[in-house]
Amino acid sequence: MTIEVLFLNAEGVYEPKGMAWLAATFGACLKITPAGSGPRFALVKIVVTKAEASFNAHVLTPEYGPKGGQPIAFAWKGLAQGDANATRIRQNGVPMGGLKTAINDWVIVHQTDDNGQTGYGVSEAGWYYTPPDMGPGYLYPLSPSLPSDTIEGLGMIPGTVHYAPTHVYWQEVAGTVDPPVPPADGNTVRGLLTAAQLQIDDANRTLAKVLALLG
Repeated sequence: MTIEVLFLNAEGVYEPKGMAWLAATFGACLKITPAGSGPRFALVKIVVTKAEASFNAHVLTPEYGPKGGQPIAFAWKGLAQGDANATRIRQNGVPMGGLKTAINDWVIVHQTDDNGQTGYGVSEAGWYYTPPDMGPGYLYPLSPSLPSDTIEGLGMIPGTVHYAPTHVYWQEVAGTVDPPVPPADGNTVRGLLTAAQLQIDDANRTLAKVLALLG
């Protein structure tokens, strides 16, 4: 499945990019591991932003709607028992609880909301990395029925204000054939939903800034 890459510029416009740009920008520090070609949670889109100190997961249904209540794993290097409400999902390299995908022993588990989204705020300390080292973050859906593509190496480029791939989108693929990739002009159901979700993301960011100013 083709992965869509967007960059949110300083004017608030989403610029279409591509995997080559993502690789050139973040180097080998970002690693995406596919779960295969059958039914799964397929990574379909990555949005790169600046000045946003969080990493966010979005999950779509096979019909391109938001998938609420989906457990998401977030982890970082060194996360262990007793840290930040960590949950163990793997032991001796074996996923626990029948999970199809578990690449970490300990993770922080959130569930997506009705918009199919959940986020994890991070502090600056430890989240800047210097290539060719990998960033510390891991992010992926958890499921006992479907494996998931995973992304690791999430972090922020040194010398920038939180320049990072902060929004990652997965879609539940129900069959053995991936759904068609929509054209770049967005004149499809998926394109319209994507645009709507990005507007929701913008509104949420604005609200968070206003609330922070109000104290």
